[in-house]
Amino acid sequence: MLIAAIVLALIGFILLVITLVAPSAVWTWLLIAVVLAGLVLFALDEARRLARRRNRDRIRNRGDAVDRS
Repeated sequence: MLIAAIVLALIGFILLVITLVAPSAVWTWLLIAVVLAGLVLFALDEARRLARRRNRDRIRNRGDAVDRS
């Protein structure tokens, strides 16, 4: 995901510069598409991170319950 995010950021920056230098609806829509793709990747990464944290907490809590018994 990190590589994809870096690539999207680089493409987004290039598209931003092109949009500012040569205003065109095509470049603007491409820029918006890249930004939305980046937001989707960010949301997926956050969802995975939260799922891993929840699983880690469940495993820790199970271990605590076994130790207390």
